[in-house]
Amino acid sequence: MLKKALYQKNKLNFVLSIILTISMALLAIYVAFLLQLIINTIINGTVGDLYKLILGSLLFLIGYALITLLRNFFKFRYLKRGLMQYKETVCKKILEKDMFFFKQENTGDYLSIFVNNATFISDNYLNATLLIVYNIVVLVSSISLMFYYHFLIASIVVITAFFPLLTSIIFGKSLFLLGTELAEKNGRFTAFSKEILSAFPIIKGFKKEKTFLKLFLNENTQLETIKEKTNLKTGYAGVLSMTLSYITLFSVYILSGYFVMSGELTFGSVMIFVQLSSYILEPISELGT
Repeated sequence: MLKKALYQKNKLNFVLSIILTISMALLAIYVAFLLQLIINTIINGTVGDLYKLILGSLLFLIGYALITLLRNFFKFRYLKRGLMQYKETVCKKILEKDMFFFKQENTGDYLSIFVNNATFISDNYLNATLLIVYNIVVLVSSISLMFYYHFLIASIVVITAFFPLLTSIIFGKSLFLLGTELAEKNGRFTAFSKEILSAFPIIKGFKKEKTFLKLFLNENTQLETIKEKTNLKTGYAGVLSMTLSYITLFSVYILSGYFVMSGELTFGSVMIFVQLSSYILEPISELGT
């Protein structure tokens, strides 16, 4: 029901966001091709050829700016409407509850649904959907273009580029569990903080400040401890992923440099391979997350 609510009367914004996201991804790939042309023209071309590239670059920048602005417009409308419909659906379900069952639950939990859960859905579901599409298009296009230029280098890059996926395999499940626990602790802390503020007159009246301060510190310690664990594990995953990524970068420089020295590739080809390898590594890292 909640998933349906996120997209109800929001399909047009979603579809246009996807189309414009794909366009942005393809333009990002075109940057690598454009850099290769500029470098090869500087080395082997004429001033006239360079003027044409300058004009082409300006047209690219104008097109990229327009597409990005349109994409942001429809993306933020998509996020806004999705979250509004999510909160509306949740509110309706809460109002349908019987008074007896409503009183049995902590109102802080409902507050967490509207605040913490809404943020989580926005970042890790609605916005993440567009990021997944962008990264898949960039990844597939980069691999295809790399194979077009040189099969051997592309093969080595693709094999080594997927090494960082080991990070997801090693840390994926534990990070997911930590993320779930962190969301629960955030909800509990929000609910408990609301209880303290609501009961402030009672606390002062019965002089229970130290008791509630002790309870607050306990809840806060649990929350910050799980945050620390999550940050540390995320840091370990990042170090491993970055270390494995350097294997790809070194492979690109060494192999493409060898083929430039042997006369099989131009110097501009080195730039396109370096650029495309980053377009392969980044999506793999993002998609793993």
